[in-house]
Amino acid sequence: MIKNLLLENLQIIDIAMKLFIDGVQNPNSKDQQLITCKTDVITNENGADVLELIYELNDNQIKQINLGSEFIFISRTIINRKLQEYWPNKDADDRYMGYKFGATDWLAPTLEMAVAEKANTILDEVWGSNIRIGSTEEIYKAKTWKR
Repeated sequence: MIKNLLLENLQIIDIAMKLFIDGVQNPNSKDQQLITCKTDVITNENGADVLELIYELNDNQIKQINLGSEFIFISRTIINRKLQEYWPNKDADDRYMGYKFGATDWLAPTLEMAVAEKANTILDEVWGSNIRIGSTEEIYKAKTWKR
């Protein structure tokens, strides 16, 4: 029941993901907006239905990914599109919650990656540095993510 409700109501969220080949702090022309390839609802390990978004990368994109590569995923919930009411900000048309994460998180970690991930985890816990709220322009800017 919940699975069908989630899949039928995907129009209640706006989502996007961008790949920064050399990281958010080093934007360049190789950075790319990704297109959702597939959506599904799965049951997680706690028995809850969870929306799964699958982004497909082509071989060229995968070859360019390095230890500094990062993704930014943005989303907002549509409360009433006609009245331009959204969450995280009901009175602004272009406000999203952005989440930044490493593009190599899915790889088997090397020692260097494990140390960097532990440091980033500690900083994220202290500063909350992996989540931001702002316009798409603000969220995709390097200075938004400086610690």
